[in-house]
Amino acid sequence: MNFKNEYKLVYGLSLFLFISLIVSTERFFLWDKKIFLVIFQLYENIMIEKSMKILTLLGDSRLWYGILPVFGLYNIKKKYRYNYVFLSIIIACILSDGSIYFLKDYFMRERPLVDLGFINSANTFSFPSGHSAKAFAGFLSITTLMKRNRIFILILPFLVAISRMILGEHYLTDVIAGSLIGYSAYICSEIIIKEIKKREIIPLK
Repeated sequence: MNFKNEYKLVYGLSLFLFISLIVSTERFFLWDKKIFLVIFQLYENIMIEKSMKILTLLGDSRLWYGILPVFGLYNIKKKYRYNYVFLSIIIACILSDGSIYFLKDYFMRERPLVDLGFINSANTFSFPSGHSAKAFAGFLSITTLMKRNRIFILILPFLVAISRMILGEHYLTDVIAGSLIGYSAYICSEIIIKEIKKREIIPLK
């Protein structure tokens, strides 16, 4: 039996656990803050600011859940040819959202701008980054359909993660942790879909 995906899941969750353990230490926080301040300076550039505001939308839950019904109808029109990737996106996005919702309230880490004395416009905590998680979960799922363009597609979630720091919404460790959650959610979806395919519950190609 091949446990390749299971090993990947353990790897992703182990890295997340490691980051979650060190992120609250004072020495590591100072390092995190210094990196944030360097990256946040890019926000002063108007062109970079506008670009980042567009890129960050690629990690917005409203975008992904808005696209899914359209993609679902297209999938039906194509006689369920894209069942695999459609199901992968749904499972990965739901798992990442559920995990982020719980983890933010568990760690209760304030956003960088709050630490600098500004008001938290997002009204949610910082760790881990939800946009980074959603971007990695969603775009990794898309790579199952567009394998030839995998490298180009995977650049997008990295850009989303960077945009969250430039816009002042997250520390580096927030986006790394969020990315790992998204990655783990995608691997979980692969494991679940593999079982669905094995049991022939839904026709998958």
